[in-house]
Parts: sequence; C-alpha cells; structure tokens
Amino acid sequence: MKGIMKKEWITRCLAIIVLLLPTKGFTNAYFIDSMDGKATGMADAFTAIADDPAAVYYNPAGMVQLDGTRISTDLTFVDIRDATFKSNGTSLFGTAGHTTDARPTQAYIPNLFMTHKVSDSLSLGMGMYSNIGLSTHWPDGWEGRYISGGTDAMIKTITLNPAAAYRVHKKLSLSGGLVLQKAEVQLQNKYPVVVGETVYPDATMKLTADDQVSYGYNLAFLAWLTDDVKLGMSYRSAMRHDLDGTFKLYGTPGAAGDMKDDISTVITLPALLYTGIAYTKGPLALDFDMVYVQWSNIHDMKVDFDTLPDSDTPKKWNNTWNYRLGGSYNLTEAFALRTGVEYSQNPIPDSTVEPTTPTNNRWRLCLGGGYNTGNLTLDLAYNYFYWTSKRTYNNATGDYGTAGQMTGEFDVPAHLIATTIGYKF
Repeated sequence: MKGIMKKEWITRCLAIIVLLLPTKGFTNAYFIDSMDGKATGMADAFTAIADDPAAVYYNPAGMVQLDGTRISTDLTFVDIRDATFKSNGTSLFGTAGHTTDARPTQAYIPNLFMTHKVSDSLSLGMGMYSNIGLSTHWPDGWEGRYISGGTDAMIKTITLNPAAAYRVHKKLSLSGGLVLQKAEVQLQNKYPVVVGETVYPDATMKLTADDQVSYGYNLAFLAWLTDDVKLGMSYRSAMRHDLDGTFKLYGTPGAAGDMKDDISTVITLPALLYTGIAYTKGPLALDFDMVYVQWSNIHDMKVDFDTLPDSDTPKKWNNTWNYRLGGSYNLTEAFALRTGVEYSQNPIPDSTVEPTTPTNNRWRLCLGGGYNTGNLTLDLAYNYFYWTSKRTYNNATGDYGTAGQMTGEFDVPAHLIATTIGYKF
C-alpha cells in the first residue's frame, strides 16, 4: 500500500497522547482545574480560602475550617462550539483563506467531595473527580484529517483523593493526601490509500489506550497571618501513567490490507504548586493565586510498538505560571456574588504545537453566585476562555511530503458552567 503520507506517520499516532493528557486550562486542551461552583466563580483563586468541601482538591489543609460532616457534588459543563482553523492553503488539501469549523463539543464532568471533622484539630476528606475529561471532533474531510488524532480525540480520567488535615497550632494547619488516578485515551484520524494508480476512500486509524491505577500525593498548609489574612500553599505531585493499548488501521482495500498492533508508552503528568494569599473582612473575601506547572516533564514522547517501528517524538514543553485573582461579596447572609480573572501562560513552543491542542496564552473571565440556607448551599459559576491571539500552526507535524505542509491559524474560545450543591450534616 502506498499513501500520500510517509509510512512512518503510522508510528506517530500514539505520540499525540502526551498533548492530550496534561495541558493546563481546558481551552488549551483537556485539563480541568475547576472543581467547585464557588471557587470557579472566583477563577479558582481558592488556595488560601479553601472553606468548602472542595478544599480537598484546592488546599486540603483548609478542611479544619469545616464543622461536622459535609458533602458537595459538582457538575461542570464545558461547551466548545466555535473552534476554527483558517488555512493558508499551503497543502494539497487546503484552500487559502478557507475556515474549518470543528464539530461542537460538550462535556459534563462530575465531581464529589466529602469532609468530616474528627476533633478540633483533625479533619478527614475524600475527593472523587475528573480533572481531565474532554473531546475534540474535526470533520472527516478537513485539511488536517491525516494528522494524528486529527478527526477525533478523547481523554478522561477518574481520580480518588483521600486526605487528612491537622491543626498543629491555632494559626497553622498541615495536610497530606494520596492521589489515585486512572486514564483512558481514544484517538482517530484518516489515512490516504493509493494502490497503483487507484485512489481509494480514506482508511481510518484508531488508537485506544488505558492504564491501571497510578499513584501520587498532595501536601498543603494553611496559615493565619492575621485575623483577616491567610496564606496557603498546595502541592500535587507528578503522576506517572503506564498506558497499554491497541493501534488499528482499517477500511483499506483488500489488496492493501488492514493493520493492528499493540502499543505502550509512559506519560508523566506535571507537578503543580498552588500558592495563594487571601484577605477576608466582613462580607468581602479576596484571593490571589499563582500556580506553577512543571511542564518540562514533557520533553519527548517515546512509544513502543509490538511489531511496527518505535517512535520518539520531541516535545520540549516549558514550565509555566498561571495568575488568578478572585473575589466574593456577601450581599446578605444567604446570597453572595463572585467574580474573578485568570491569565495562563502557554507551555508549548511553536516547533512542537499540534492541531489537537493548539494552545496559546489565555485569559479567563468569571462570574458566579451562591445561596446559603445554613445546611444547604447552591453555587453557580460561568467562565469564558479566550486566547490573547490566534495560534499560528506551521511545523513539521503538518508536513504531507509532496502534498505540501498544512499551515494556518487556530482559534478555540470556550465556555464553562459549574453548578455545585452542598450539604452539612
């Protein structure tokens, strides 16, 4: 079988997984850092506030602030309906100025948190959440359909996070927890088929991979500097995922033959360090967070195939900072209004960005509100994500050989709505 693309492109299919798993900020790819309606309304600037059950995720040292037994369940809705690619027309499959719209993508991501105060000093908590869980869908006939993961990509994780917090002093709480996580990936793209002088309909490449349970940990502290000012810090370790799965090439004519192979790879998700300072006075609460993401773990991507040639693809991602400022104001004892803003740096250099995750520096604007009856709380938040500029795509991943190189601009604005119900027993 001869294809317009080089044969070794088959070995690149799994390499795209590294782009799907860890990327920070969901419009930058698939990582969701919004776990709670209250926090999300404040742009997730919550590290030094951490005063509801979602503290298990944001800063588990804050659990000591919660009396009794509490539970909260969150449903985050992500809507990506306006993603586009504007072609420069530099490959055989594209036309200059033509804009391709991605198929609309919606995802519903559930999270559950529980806390229990054992004594004045000791609190326990449990979180079950998915901080990675989205998909992208581009038309089967678009210009990038032959690039790895170019038509469909899906990633989801399930995480279990037990944690404990101990108040070693009235002005200092320390915490630690265990992180257990399972990941699953599906990728699909088209493959051109030419046998002799006959051009057949595109074949399909599909890859599925998952792992057993991967382990990590989180550590945190919360300090009361004054009655009105708190300082918080929360660290989440890197997570190593050993993925095994299957690669398939199917839909080829009988003379060309389908292909199937087993694959394996190791992906290390980045460590995260959250640092926040909060000011609370009367009905007003303000929190400023800085989030450090150790993307340099993503230096290259090695994929082992059972029979096909192995793949080693450079990534060279950069460490980044995210800056968040959020505020909340209690209009009454029952009603609160919230707002926030976040700026996130882009970790992926021009030389290794790929169409599945065309990230760029990004802003997030947030609004929210809450209703509190004493035992019952309801929180709602809306977030709008947009890039500082469209992301230029022009590197070797879009090289179709004699058919030219795909170049152009991506733009992926997105919307998020978070709804949380909490109850105190």
